[in-house]
Amino acid sequence: MNGIKRQLTTTYTPQQNGIVKMKKRTMMEMERTMLQTRELSNSFWGGEVATTIYILNQSPTIALEIMTHYESWYDKNPNVNHFKVFGFLSYVHVVDKKRQK
Repeated sequence: MNGIKRQLTTTYTPQQNGIVKMKKRTMMEMERTMLQTRELSNSFWGGEVATTIYILNQSPTIALEIMTHYESWYDKNPNVNHFKVFGFLSYVHVVDKKRQK
């Protein structure tokens, strides 16, 4: 099954979810840090979580022997040249003909 292992757990035993809890905690701490650093409101929460997961998928992990999730799935290194600083100040250019006072 392409390296996917099925593991069964006992019902109502959250003790067996340690890895998932740690991953979720890492994700939520990254998301909160990004929001607080740029002093954004909680309305950006959904986009933050998606961005955090994207970053984590492009980052090396010990579980895959210092390989990224992207690399293990597509058999090539991820291109991270498009990464920017989150919350970077930007402006919209309005052409002269559409500008109003």
